[in-house]
Amino acid sequence: MSAPGVSVPESPYTAQLQQGFRALRFARALEHEFRAESALQHAFRLRVGFGVAMAIYLLFLLLRLKAETGPAGQWALIFRGVGIGAMALTLAVSYLRPLRPLLPYFVLASYAILALGMTGIEVLSYRHGVERHYEGLILLSFHVYVFSGLLFRPALLAGGFMFLAYLIGGWLGGLAGQEWAYQLLFIGLTHVIGGTALYSIERVERDAFLRRRMIGVAATHDSLTGLFNRIAFFHEFERAARQAAREGVAIGVVLLDIDHFKAYNDRYGHLAGDTCLRAVAGAIREEFRRPLDAVGRYGGEEFIGIWHDVQPQSIRSLADQLRAAVQALRIENRDAPSGRVTASVGAIVCVPQEGEPLAELIKRADGALYDAKEKGRNRVVIEVMPSARAAPRSGGRRAPSITGAG
Repeated sequence: MSAPGVSVPESPYTAQLQQGFRALRFARALEHEFRAESALQHAFRLRVGFGVAMAIYLLFLLLRLKAETGPAGQWALIFRGVGIGAMALTLAVSYLRPLRPLLPYFVLASYAILALGMTGIEVLSYRHGVERHYEGLILLSFHVYVFSGLLFRPALLAGGFMFLAYLIGGWLGGLAGQEWAYQLLFIGLTHVIGGTALYSIERVERDAFLRRRMIGVAATHDSLTGLFNRIAFFHEFERAARQAAREGVAIGVVLLDIDHFKAYNDRYGHLAGDTCLRAVAGAIREEFRRPLDAVGRYGGEEFIGIWHDVQPQSIRSLADQLRAAVQALRIENRDAPSGRVTASVGAIVCVPQEGEPLAELIKRADGALYDAKEKGRNRVVIEVMPSARAAPRSGGRRAPSITGAG
């Protein structure tokens, strides 16, 4: 007995968790998904962090107005003003939806401006004999790892820039000395401690992200075939039907049943039956790739699918494509007239109406499937409902014509 099936595709979340992510990097699609979720989760913390930092920095600026005079005071005022402006702009961008993808760049730019400004103030203070306060750079370093909302790599980039800005700026500005070396040491240690903590936190967040997604997949997908389970499919069905009703386009509802499957199970055993179900699921999955298309396991050996925005004249060839995909697996079944596993398909095409019970559409597709089995199996029966006959003929999904039973 030959049953070369198509195995259930492993969840990308499971695969990534098994593969690991010591470098704090997922596969491209998962990385994009994780970063989008992370940005939403950390948005509030970023806003609070930048808002509080901006208020404190502004208060410090006002307090230093009287203490700092002359050229050093004027330049310090300019540097601090630019820093406050950078933080205010970053804060504003966090609320502007079109600019949110650029938010990390604004955050990095803000830290770069603040680091350069604080370094400049240190150099000017030294040259004009004003008391220096390098502690601001330590607080800024702490801020990067706690309130920035940045992931480990960009946070490390910001921290590295701060350290280099003070190192190079201090060297060129004449700060070099024992006190400056101690300052560099403490600033560097702040980044090491902060970076280590953020690395650990991000590893935990990435692990939790994968596990949440794995639970989500398990809740919405059939464990044997990897297709939507019945509940999840109906959710997708409702969404697609509402969209089609708003757009006035036709949908195709299709039911597929594996022929003589009970006899197949009795002859070859349930493990072979499971392999057959996985193979059929893998074959028909390929026919539901467009947005708003969906396919699920309806129960037992029966599968259900929906095509969104389908041309009524194409529904037969689409449904026959499903039937042919199952037959093309060439899974042996001695109890079938053809000697191979085959499937019967019933489908309807309609333009759904707002509030129309979806159960009625499935009932009609089930009636078409019953007719297909009554007429000899391994064939397709289609019902074009009156609403679909008036659907637009341009656009919509087309399918190549396939010669086969039915």
